[in-house]
Formats: sequence, structure tokens, C-alpha cells
Amino acid sequence: MDASSTDSEIAFDIFPIMKVYKNGRVERLPGEEVIPPSLDPKNNVESKDVVISKEDGISARLFIPKTNYPPSQKLLLFVYFHGAPEHPIPIAHEDSWCALKWVASHAGGNGPNEWLNLHADFGEVFFSRDCVGANISHYSGIRVGTKGLPGVKLEGIALVCILISGE
Repeated sequence: MDASSTDSEIAFDIFPIMKVYKNGRVERLPGEEVIPPSLDPKNNVESKDVVISKEDGISARLFIPKTNYPPSQKLLLFVYFHGAPEHPIPIAHEDSWCALKWVASHAGGNGPNEWLNLHADFGEVFFSRDCVGANISHYSGIRVGTKGLPGVKLEGIALVCILISGE
């Protein structure tokens, strides 16, 4: 079998989300567009994207309410841990660890992102994801417990596996 024959052969058809071809190519189906960061006028929450590691393609989206909140109010941080199939295990675990170390670099208020320096609460950190992300959250929690993550206190992990199916 030549390489060109695997270009169109489908290994997994995960309708309506994606198709994975035998040569490793991934085709994301319509409806998976990423909304750009903005100020949402409905809930008055601003978002912005930050690059954690340009070399590894790791980024985060930060959200902050644009209201007259007290200075002690903390910022919600959502780090998107990309997963399979484009970035399979163990790459997703390593990228997640890189993102968490970047987050922890702000614990003393001297990191590269002002929003995190001023508003993130590193004393009450929770991990949560569903499906493959739940695996990444679990693994990251174990890694924090065994290796430590200076300045970050992991309080808990919520594992949500709503996409498990079978016959």
C-alpha cells in the first residue's frame, strides 16, 4: 500500500466532530470554530488569549469580569489542554504540565501576565475537564502531588466523563 492511499482512508469517523485519517491527518468538521477573545456585552466579561509556549503551541484564554469588583476578587483561569488526536498522550500531559508551571510562575505576582499577577488565587486551585481532559486533569493532579508546583495549592479535581458511550 502506498502512502497516497492512506490520504483518503478514514481510521475514525467521529461525526459530527472530526474525521481521523490513517495517515494521521485530522479534519475538524464545521461547528468547531474558535471564538476570538472579546468583551461580552451580555455578561460584561472580557477575555484575552496569551501564549504560554510558542515552540509547543500552548496558549491560554483568560477571563475577567469588567465590573466594579473588589480588588480582592480572584480571576478565573481556564487553560485549554489540547488533547488527542492532534496531540496524543503523552504530549498532552507534557503540554499541560508546561501550562501549569507557567500559571505557577505568577504566584509571587511577578509573572508575565498582569491579570494573573493581580487577580489569580493560587491558594485554591481546582482542575476539571471531561472525557480525555479528565485523564489529563487526573494525571496533572498526581504530578502536582508528587513533584510539587511551588506557589500553587491544589484543593481538588472534578472529573466529568459525559462522553463515554458504548453498546
